[in-house]
Formats: sequence, C-alpha cells, structure tokens
Amino acid sequence: AEGWNGLREKRRGRPKNPDIDGSLKRRVVQLRKRYGWGPNKIAGHLCHKGSTIDHNHVYRIICEAGLNRPITKPRKTWGTKRFQREHCNSLWQADFKLCSDDLWMISYQDDHSRFITGSTKIWSPTGKNAILLLKKTVRRHGIPKQILTDQGTQFKPVRGGTSEFARVCRELGIRHITASVRRPTTIGKIEAFHKAYETESHLFRMHWSFIRYYNHKRPHEALNYLTPATIYLKQKV
Repeated sequence: AEGWNGLREKRRGRPKNPDIDGSLKRRVVQLRKRYGWGPNKIAGHLCHKGSTIDHNHVYRIICEAGLNRPITKPRKTWGTKRFQREHCNSLWQADFKLCSDDLWMISYQDDHSRFITGSTKIWSPTGKNAILLLKKTVRRHGIPKQILTDQGTQFKPVRGGTSEFARVCRELGIRHITASVRRPTTIGKIEAFHKAYETESHLFRMHWSFIRYYNHKRPHEALNYLTPATIYLKQKV
C-alpha cells in the first residue's frame, strides 16, 4: 500500500500519553487507595464500566500519585498447568486457613466461577465444622457434583478408612476427591482466595462484608475482570 517507502525501517518512539479525563484519573486513584488493586485489575474493572484505559496508563497514574509499591523479590510461581471446570457447581474447592486473629476460616469455592459459596470463621478446624458449613451452603446454592480438598485430617483419616466428611458428602450425592500430597496448585484457586483475604480483608470490619466484596465487587483476572458473582449467578439462572 505504501510502495517501497513502506519497507523502510521505522523509528519506534514511546507512544504519547493520551489526554485522560481528570475524573477518570481520580477514579483510578480512588480504586488504588480503597482496594489496593493493580493496574491490570483497575483497567479491566473500568473497561467493564464503560471507561477505556490501558493498564500502562493506569500504572503511570498510580506512580504519579505516589501509590506504587515495587516488589522486593520475584513472585513465586507454582507451575503452568491449570484446569477449570466448564460449569458452575461441577466442582467446589474447600480448605481451612489460620487467620491473623487466631481464628480459623473454612471456605467453599466454585471452581468455574471462583464464587465463594460459603465461608465462616471458627475457633476449631474440625471436620464437624466443615460439615456444618457444607450443609448450610448446599441449602443455599445447591449440590455440587464433586468437592476437592487437601488431605488434612478433617477430610481424610490418617489411618485410612472413610472420614465423617466423606460420608456426609456421599449421603448428599457429592463425590469427595482429594489433592495429591505437596501439590498446592491442585487447590490453587482457593489458595488464591486465601491470599486475597490476607491482603484485602483488613479493609472490612466484618467477615461477611469481605466475602460479599470478593463475590460481587472485586474483578477477577481469570474471569476477564468480571466478578465471580457475574459468572456464577448468571449460569445458575
């Protein structure tokens, strides 16, 4: 189309910053201050709200506002193989976590949508507490086909046999499966939820407030920056 001139080597310069509306800049700063989201998450969220902005421009706005927090060491990666169920309620992941307030959190997460179907904080990480939450969660969101857990004693007896948790799952028509030993990526989705809880739960006074935020407000990178509730509730309908 350009003839011989089109074959000439072109100089590549740094693209000029587009004129970004002041209100959009303020929105970027507000999201960074309120939730601590990164450039990709902020850009994805704003795009779904009708504002087009590149994550590089978001990064520059964050730096200009003095809100950048460079990492001190490379992030740890566990592997490249990933899996995701095709439908909601096909598989739930479940796990316990010891929180900074010395309480234990037990949570159930839908594998397809990352929606937290149930979560509560308790004093003792027992199989009984996991069962109580499971029954409550099933009444609210339906019965999943499978539940994936680690090999903790709450889910799998050390000396073999069938645990009370597995027995209750069988009675409900749920197949209980366990992750391989020392394979954190198998239940990686709920581990990612735990990481989000560590870094963002301090922004909320109540546990249920954080769960609602995670399900309905917080954009998820693996969901093209949609929220878990957008995927889970839409497919359930």
